[in-house]
Amino acid sequence: MIKRLPKLSEKGYRTMPKTSPFKTALLTLSAAALVAGAGAVPARAQDGDGESERPAESGPDLNARVVLGGVWAPDYLGSDDHEFQPYPEADVSYGEYYAKLRGSRLRLNVVDDPNWHAGPFIAWTPDRNDVEDDRVERLPGIDPALEVGGFVEYEHSVKPADPRYAERVRLMVRQDVTDAHGGWLASLRGTIQRPLFRPTIAALSAGVTYASDDYMDTYFGVSPTGAAQSGLAAYEADGGVRDVNVSLAVNQFLSRTWSVGGRVTYMRLLGDAADSPVVEEAGSADQLIVMLGVGYRF
Repeated sequence: MIKRLPKLSEKGYRTMPKTSPFKTALLTLSAAALVAGAGAVPARAQDGDGESERPAESGPDLNARVVLGGVWAPDYLGSDDHEFQPYPEADVSYGEYYAKLRGSRLRLNVVDDPNWHAGPFIAWTPDRNDVEDDRVERLPGIDPALEVGGFVEYEHSVKPADPRYAERVRLMVRQDVTDAHGGWLASLRGTIQRPLFRPTIAALSAGVTYASDDYMDTYFGVSPTGAAQSGLAAYEADGGVRDVNVSLAVNQFLSRTWSVGGRVTYMRLLGDAADSPVVEEAGSADQLIVMLGVGYRF
């Protein structure tokens, strides 16, 4: 549920003042810059989808938050080599409607309801052409993919007057529309959010991802040609449960506008993804992702 941001004070949380026209203009420029830079974010940093949800504003005015940070993540999904990349986040809300950018993924809520959220979902998955492992590097490259789909979410406010307390369940489905892998994915995720202290919020999430035959064989299969080039065994991956994952996100408010936060995600690849030579021989089924960022709320 999109709520008005609580303000830190000796007596607790209070309502923020309305957004000024200057801040609205600044917000628009910041969000545009984040969208422009999102394509550089590695998709493996977002596959757990364990975002850290902070209380957001609502009401008749435009409200927003931006986060600039970095993520330490495997250099491909299934790798045991990590790399550091910039990672942006942005939220824009108007009443119950909102747009949320997480790296190179954008989610739009078009339902005017305090508990139910639904709308389109767009994800950009970069190519796999430059990785640390020499064997995987010698496999045929994978083009970037544009995935389009939708989501539906139910959010329960444990304490409606305090947006720090929340529980949510979200289902997302997306389909590749660029023929990079030609497949689809579905993810189910549950989150429990609670305050640790007055200015500190924690969110614990767990999820599972299912992927189609085309997706799995593109990212985890090894063709006979690829086997000859790389030295990895030939392998055909079928669709099924790709992974289970759990995330812990913590956000610390420094003031009513500034915050710092982080998220740790552990993902375990399963089934044909875990058995793939790309993972079993050249990488690891255990995936760790760490994100840190500084946020500013308008």
